[in-house]
Amino acid sequence: MTTHESAIAEFIRVLEDHRIQCQKEGKYDEARIALQRLEDLKLHDEQRQKEALQKRQLEERLGAEEAHMLELQQLNLKWDKKMADYADHAHKLVQKMKDRHILELEEYQHQLLSKAQKLKFSPELLKLREVQERLAKGKDYVSAQETKERADKLEAAETETWLQKKQEWISRQETNWKNTKQQELAALKKRIQSHQEKQRKQRNVELERLVQRFQNVKTELDKQHNLERLRS
Repeated sequence: MTTHESAIAEFIRVLEDHRIQCQKEGKYDEARIALQRLEDLKLHDEQRQKEALQKRQLEERLGAEEAHMLELQQLNLKWDKKMADYADHAHKLVQKMKDRHILELEEYQHQLLSKAQKLKFSPELLKLREVQERLAKGKDYVSAQETKERADKLEAAETETWLQKKQEWISRQETNWKNTKQQELAALKKRIQSHQEKQRKQRNVELERLVQRFQNVKTELDKQHNLERLRS
């Protein structure tokens, strides 16, 4: 009880004693005046107590809401940072894998070149070259030139065919290799996406818990306030 409340209670007690004394002494006009002042004073004090109760209850509700908003802000700040940090980490993981794939592709291309089938001429071409040399040794240059032209033409065709098949083989190997690396990158992105989804779900769970806890606090506070109003 505050000093002001104590003073009012003391004044009411003194006034009540005065009323009783006046009643005993037959001073009914004074007793009536004292009674009226008592009723006015009690009514005023009840109104003051009611306003004080309303003010305190309002402050308690506002305090609970402010505490909830602060908790909500802290929760969002925590998760914003946590999710941003992971997004940055995930970006670095993806970029690191892409950079590694570029280096690995260069190395793999070198391996493919060393593994590619070497140029091997046909028996027909080898036979023409033998004939060409024999004719040249026999000083039959006209026939040697004709044979050489036939052999050169065949060699060019076989070389072009070999280069084309070599490039097709390398292209197929690179495509298969790139598909494997794309699958590896896709798997990484899927793991990242899965982790981010777990983060979002966990954030929602914590948010729902926080909101539910606030609702429970409000419910209990409302019950308490209702009882206080009933008792006042």
